[in-house]
Amino acid sequence: MRKYQINDTVFYGTNGVCRISAIEQLSFSDDPDDYYILRPVYNAASTIYVPLGNPTLCGRMRPLITEDRLTELFRRMTDEIPDWIEDNNRRRAVYSEILQTAEPEEVLAVLRTLRSRSETLRMKKKRLHISDEKLFHDAERMLHEEIAYVAGIRMDEVNSYIAREVDRIGH
Repeated sequence: MRKYQINDTVFYGTNGVCRISAIEQLSFSDDPDDYYILRPVYNAASTIYVPLGNPTLCGRMRPLITEDRLTELFRRMTDEIPDWIEDNNRRRAVYSEILQTAEPEEVLAVLRTLRSRSETLRMKKKRLHISDEKLFHDAERMLHEEIAYVAGIRMDEVNSYIAREVDRIGH
């Protein structure tokens, strides 16, 4: 039984918001399989093929966040910032796995931790390590894409939208 249908909009790993454009049997190897064919909403030039027979890859697909969950996410933006993981390799592995699972609350925690670390380093006239900068930009893009799509706004409106919503919820 298929969980998603053609024209459903889902979130897929680090690829972000995608529309299922088709479900087709394709043969990329000796054994043909049914595939979800995903088109990223904010990167229309790419296509992603997800084999229905691969639970790991299908597990990276999830429904978009609801408006209620989005409101809860905004509430969490003022929570305490998670601790920094000092070991570079462990931090990259942990944060990369979080971005693959793409759970909005966890992506937000990564983003907030990296932003806080970046601000601390900036005061010392230093910068994040290049791999941390990439993780930061990936987390920000993922979160912003989902917020923009769910809220029905343009990507360039996301920061001001977040600020308004966090302010509104905080009062």
